Amino acid sequence: IGGISDLRRVALEREALLANERERARRMDELNAMRSDFSAMIAHELETPIAAIRKLNEMLSAEGVDPVTRSYATAATEGELDALTNLVRDVRAVATVEREDFEVETRPLPLEKLLADAEVYAITLPGQHPIEVMIREDLTAGACVLADPERVGQVLRNLLSNATKYSPEGTPIELRVIANVGRARIEVADRGQGIHPGDVARIFEKFGRDQKSRVSSGVGLGLYLSQRIVRSHGSELTVRTRIGGGSVFGFELAVVR
Repeated sequence: IGGISDLRRVALEREALLANERERARRMDELNAMRSDFSAMIAHELETPIAAIRKLNEMLSAEGVDPVTRSYATAATEGELDALTNLVRDVRAVATVEREDFEVETRPLPLEKLLADAEVYAITLPGQHPIEVMIREDLTAGACVLADPERVGQVLRNLLSNATKYSPEGTPIELRVIANVGRARIEVADRGQGIHPGDVARIFEKFGRDQKSRVSSGVGLGLYLSQRIVRSHGSELTVRTRIGGGSVFGFELAVVR
């Protein structure tokens, strides 16, 4: 009987080892697929600005280029270089927040400064979108939130950039703060096309983009990155949206006195 028990134990251990090997192989295949998808996605995103820069350089190098054409080509080249810079920045930022030792460095941050910095950034964005900043009266003028200034600023810049990108030119963007039981809810509202319900979960995924109601743009890292940062602050990046009625992205930060 003892021999049979030993054989059964060995068989069970062997099956467990095989199961572990199968799981390890599955994870490795999944990781390789993600790496392949990542490489393909980055290559695709690089192709467009590089091709544009090459064409613009040909325009600038041609003989007898008039000042208007030269000015246009120079400005367009700068825009494409900005796109490349933003791509590199996002890839580096994602690599940082996905590290196991990633931590945010929170400190009391005046709410007014956070909003003022975000407003200054929003003014520089294309599309001539008026920025409307609204703070509920139940938040005092000197209120502070517990946040990592650089990281939360990164979230707001991403949300504001998306809001202007997906809204009709000239329409206002709202940046608002609402008190919520010891926390401040910060929201960015646009008046764009809205997001299809089937795409809401996808847009927060790595490389996820709205496939139906918005114009696909970028590599799909901004909201994924923002969600990781917001979660490290003990909150969740959420969205309320309606087709044809715009979208409101928001998250919460603890208020400190």
